[in-house]
Amino acid sequence: MHDDSILPIEFAVSLGLLCNIGAPLLAFWMAGKLPRLRLWIHSAAFLAILASPLTAMMLGLPDLLPEEDDNPSARLPFCR
Repeated sequence: MHDDSILPIEFAVSLGLLCNIGAPLLAFWMAGKLPRLRLWIHSAAFLAILASPLTAMMLGLPDLLPEEDDNPSARLPFCR
């Protein structure tokens, strides 16, 4: 990550670990308590893991310069 990112590096790493490790563990625990909602719980955990690299990329990029255009796709370099 860059030094001038939106989030501090330590917080971004802990947020990534929380999404990638905590979401499946929470899903397994909740599925044991609520077995009828098991599919929905695991789907939510899957989406949390799927979204974590995108979230880390958007939050880890440095702030845009004031003269740059701030459109929604400006934060995602692979969408240009």
